[in-house]
Amino acid sequence: IMSTLSLQKLKSFEQTVNYIKKNITEYWTDILLYPELLQLSPFQFFRFIQRCPYVADPKGIEFVTRPKILLEIYFSDNSFYFDCDDRTGLSGACFKARNKLFGEKNTGKIIVSGEPQAVKKTMDLSGLPHYINVPHHVYLLVNGYSFDPTYPENQYGKKLFKEAFYKEYPVNLD
Repeated sequence: IMSTLSLQKLKSFEQTVNYIKKNITEYWTDILLYPELLQLSPFQFFRFIQRCPYVADPKGIEFVTRPKILLEIYFSDNSFYFDCDDRTGLSGACFKARNKLFGEKNTGKIIVSGEPQAVKKTMDLSGLPHYINVPHHVYLLVNGYSFDPTYPENQYGKKLFKEAFYKEYPVNLD
């Protein structure tokens, strides 16, 4: 797993969360380079991010990209990895900027979640699938509501799927 912040191998989703937090808390000012984005309502910003093409990271590599780089690439050629962790960091940076500039009181948590996934257990002689809960998705919870513009079918304020794995990580938006 790689990070465009660190260029180090990431070994766990907790490390990914830490880089997302860094994008939000240290690089929130990146969004100030695009003041038109701060003029959007949270719903409009959700739709803006949602319309950005989803591009998964290469298998086995995790890019966690700071907001400035994501926006520079988006407004130039639109051809970089832009998945759920990138959208979470960009969204958090926007809400932090709104708090700082407009005196809003948005609160946030980074959510790592997953659906139950059927896997064949090699030691299971019955041949029946064994279900495990695998963390595979990350999004932002803002003021207690899901802010997950990852896919076109996502709805503002609603979770994408029934979560079998769920872990919260508070993030400072003050």
